[in-house]
Amino acid sequence: MKQTNSISLVKGLGIVGDKNAYPISPRQVLITRHEDLQELNIPFGGLRENIIVRGLKVVDFQPCALVQIGAIKVRLTFHCEPCKRIADVVPSMVEVMCRRGILGVVLEGGKIDVNDEVECTPNQFKPFSDKPYDRFVMFMENVPTGKVVNYKMITIGMGVAESYLRAMPKYIENAKGTKLPLHRIVDTEGGLIERYIPNQSNLLQGEGVKIIRNTDLFSSDNNPCVNLSETMWEGAPLYQN
Repeated sequence: MKQTNSISLVKGLGIVGDKNAYPISPRQVLITRHEDLQELNIPFGGLRENIIVRGLKVVDFQPCALVQIGAIKVRLTFHCEPCKRIADVVPSMVEVMCRRGILGVVLEGGKIDVNDEVECTPNQFKPFSDKPYDRFVMFMENVPTGKVVNYKMITIGMGVAESYLRAMPKYIENAKGTKLPLHRIVDTEGGLIERYIPNQSNLLQGEGVKIIRNTDLFSSDNNPCVNLSETMWEGAPLYQN
C-alpha cells in the first residue's frame, strides 16, 4: 500500500495497476470514511483501503449506495470484513466491524484527485446478500453457455477469500435441483467433478465444450478435463446495475 494524490479507475474492473482487479469481482475498490480512521486512531492505509472520503454521513454511506467522486461512480456492494491482514493496526476486530470501509464496483471510470467533491446517494441498487451461498447463486446465474469456471474464479466472483474453496462441494450439493448451470464448474486445474455432478461430460459436450481424456497408459490420472485456456469464462463486468 502506498499513499498517492490521484488514482485512475476503469469501469467494470477497478484501479489501474491493481493486481487484484477482476471484472467479475464485487470487491474492485475499498472506500473508507476519514472519520472512522480518526476515531479508531488508525493511520492512512492501515485498513488497506483504496480511497478515503470525508464528510459522508454513516446513514448514507451504506451498501447499495452510489458514491460519486469527480467523474467516477462506484456502486457500494458490502462491508469489508476485518481480517488478519489488519490485525496489527486495529484496536480489536470487533471495533472495526462495519467500520473498515465498504467495497464497491466501478460503474464509471476516470481519474480522481485529493480534495475532489464526494456525493453519496443511498439505496440505489439491489442489496448483496451477506450469505456467501447466496452470492454463489448470483454468480453462477451469469456463467454463459459453452464456458466453464473453476473454483478459484467462483470465489473471486462471490467476493470471498480463497479459503471458501473448501465450501464448493457443499454449495454444489445444496444447489442440486435448481436451474443453476452447475455442470459448468470444474476444479482448479480444469478437471471435471463428476463425483458431484453426474453426466457433466455429456452436458458440457452438448454445449460444444471439448472434453480431453488422458490416453497415457502409464498415468494414474484418467480424470477427464477441459482446456482452460480455450473454455474458461474470462468474465464480464458484473454487478453494473
